[in-house]
Amino acid sequence: MKARKDRLFAGLFRSAAAVLAILACALGGVEPAAAQPKASDNLVSNPGFESGTAAWVEASTTGYSIIYSNASAAHAGSGYAWLGGYNSGTDSLSQDIAIPSNAQQAYVQFWYRIETNEPSGSAAYDTMQVFVADVSGGSSSTLASFSNRDATSGWAQSRQYDVSAFRGRTVRLRFVATSDVSNITSFYIDDISLTATGGSPTNPTSANRSDIWWNPAESGWGITIADHETNIFAVWYTYQANGRPMWFVVPGGTFTENRRFFTGDLYQTTGPAYAATFNPNLVTVTRVGSATFDFSPSGVASGNSLFSYTVGGVSQTKVIQRQPFGNSTPDWGRDFTDIWWNSAESGWGLTLAQHGNNVFGVLFTYDSDGQPLFVVLPGVTFNADGSFSGTLYTTTGPYYGNATFDPSQVRVTSVGTATIAFSGRSGSFSYTINGVSRTKQITQQPFGNSAPGSSVQPLAITPVDVGTLTAGTYYSRLAATASGGSPPYHFQSDTFANGTPPPGMIFTLDGMLQGTPSSTITTTRTYTFGICVTDIAASSRCTQTSVTVGAVTPDGTIKWTVGNQCNNGSQVDYKFYDSINQWVWPNATSHYYNTYGQSIAHTLNCASGSQVCIGGQSGSYTWGVGLGGTSSCSNCCGTCDGRTYSYSFGCPSSPGTFYYANWTCGTSSGCAAAMGGSAGSKGPFCSLSGCQAWGNLYIPAGYSCSTQPTYTPSPGGSQCYP
Repeated sequence: MKARKDRLFAGLFRSAAAVLAILACALGGVEPAAAQPKASDNLVSNPGFESGTAAWVEASTTGYSIIYSNASAAHAGSGYAWLGGYNSGTDSLSQDIAIPSNAQQAYVQFWYRIETNEPSGSAAYDTMQVFVADVSGGSSSTLASFSNRDATSGWAQSRQYDVSAFRGRTVRLRFVATSDVSNITSFYIDDISLTATGGSPTNPTSANRSDIWWNPAESGWGITIADHETNIFAVWYTYQANGRPMWFVVPGGTFTENRRFFTGDLYQTTGPAYAATFNPNLVTVTRVGSATFDFSPSGVASGNSLFSYTVGGVSQTKVIQRQPFGNSTPDWGRDFTDIWWNSAESGWGLTLAQHGNNVFGVLFTYDSDGQPLFVVLPGVTFNADGSFSGTLYTTTGPYYGNATFDPSQVRVTSVGTATIAFSGRSGSFSYTINGVSRTKQITQQPFGNSAPGSSVQPLAITPVDVGTLTAGTYYSRLAATASGGSPPYHFQSDTFANGTPPPGMIFTLDGMLQGTPSSTITTTRTYTFGICVTDIAASSRCTQTSVTVGAVTPDGTIKWTVGNQCNNGSQVDYKFYDSINQWVWPNATSHYYNTYGQSIAHTLNCASGSQVCIGGQSGSYTWGVGLGGTSSCSNCCGTCDGRTYSYSFGCPSSPGTFYYANWTCGTSSGCAAAMGGSAGSKGPFCSLSGCQAWGNLYIPAGYSCSTQPTYTPSPGGSQCYP
């Protein structure tokens, strides 16, 4: 058997208590919304498995079923797919789907849940990958990779994976899970979609979502959305586990189904404090998850939308609506509703939502320790010169990961004032926060359409084939290009996605794959990893790319003559090591040996130019890098260049025959620089000849060998150098 499985801010608020009282308003009754027609259909047949195995092909190395029916386990309805959940096997689930040739865009998305018995922090032992391939035998792509390291607390929605390159072809969408020999991991899949769209709606401004959004029953957190028709920039204001304020950004993403859905990556940042001179080079950006907005969900009241997010192991869906205040609705492109920034200080920003005679603003910036901080301007007074002013507040509240949000835990503190003045589409933002006063110049942050009805091509990232690389060789090759959006572009690895570049290599800001693939790669291997691009408007796109690295192959030789002058009644065991390429001769589990008076010749196949070192052991004596290859030495290595090197194991018959090389540099500054000081002792050496060999090699003049060190020896000890 398979063992697996308010009136809100109508005027200027006079005190923090007044703000908190208004924020505590409860959600009133609402009427059910009528179902909204779709702009494009889901091309997946039986996407929620409600018709059992219809349209799906399932396969398991153990013959287990993959599609099941259980309403308590499914994401929606009762059908779902269950891959993995047992040891030492592979499950697959696939469907062939035709993508129309006249589609402008096509995307794959699905819901997933991952449960594992693997210990926390373990490697990716159990995996699931999502593939799409042309069934005619053409191109293919790995859309996503998951593992036991991606375990979720419940159902989570994947990001949207762009498959527009397959328009006009029939593709096979395939989920493949592979389990190792212990500690099962279960991968659950449900509600799969492949949607093909015809582009933007004919009148996108009729449904512009620029505003501040909230849940009236959970007053204290919220989201500001800047909708530039072809893209969205959203900022989510919430709280850390310790109650401190924090914010995440969705600096861009993808619309689907005639702008009903919007999905993008979530990022967390740290940076210079609001009181400091702002240096954008100190801003750190970390991708922490993803978010999806459904602006026309079925089954909820009219005017409500759904905000679904996954941050680390936290996945939740919240009902949100536009926050009511003022005497009108936002009019993006014609009023002050938007996201504003200073292009020379990228990393902080100001969002404004204007509702006729009032404005709600949020400054997202950083506290004195560099952690995220948001400061709220919940209402303003318009001044005679056209500027507007208001009181600033900070808040603390419940952790975003809690199952429910308790608004009674929100605390509001008045911290200062702000005045904002505009001239056209630029302005000045003057604030005083906790006694610190600053004035910042601000402009509309550029992304998407700059005004209603304008046209900007969406940002796109395209991988570039870098060819097959060889371990141990340095490369710097173009790995990705970008187009659309607002140049200039900055590239980075997608640290949230599974997969990394080959060890020893990095994906640089200018789109280059650079570095030396590690010589620890002993067999040809393909590395699949995520890459992202961000433009100056902070829009971002990610995709996956693959790089194949071939192992280092020996292309040179080195010869060693190994003698044994250690007459201690025991043989000397020894090996040769190339620590860079991590090669060992004869192999990891064996060794060579010789006895007193014996001399043995070795010819080793090695990588040209590499260093090959000898290490040996006999009883308590060690030589060179030691039998484990981890010690340091001064005369036990040679270069893989065809030459012959000699090494002799020597040991004293008693401790009294240890020798030390004592030396002084005199007035030679070069000697002192090379030796680390003007005088010193090296040793102990096992024999007089060993001491003299070292002295002749490193200080041909000015050394003497004796049984006592003149200076403190380095490293010294009971063991001796050959």
